[in-house]
Amino acid sequence: MNKIIPLLLVLFVGEILMRDSAAVQLNLAVFLVILVFCLIFWRFVLVLVSLLFKMIAAIFFMGLFR
Repeated sequence: MNKIIPLLLVLFVGEILMRDSAAVQLNLAVFLVILVFCLIFWRFVLVLVSLLFKMIAAIFFMGLFR
């Protein structure tokens, strides 16, 4: 399981970058650096994404029950 999560994250980020690369004009070196960063720091990236979702949910519920 420890190997599946970073590989899925790299595939997901790679898919997003390859889909938007025509608009952004990314070169191969930047693409590889981002993928290596995600592969090495995948736990940090997952913590940041979960924190972002928690903040969005907190703001939504604070506005809902105001």
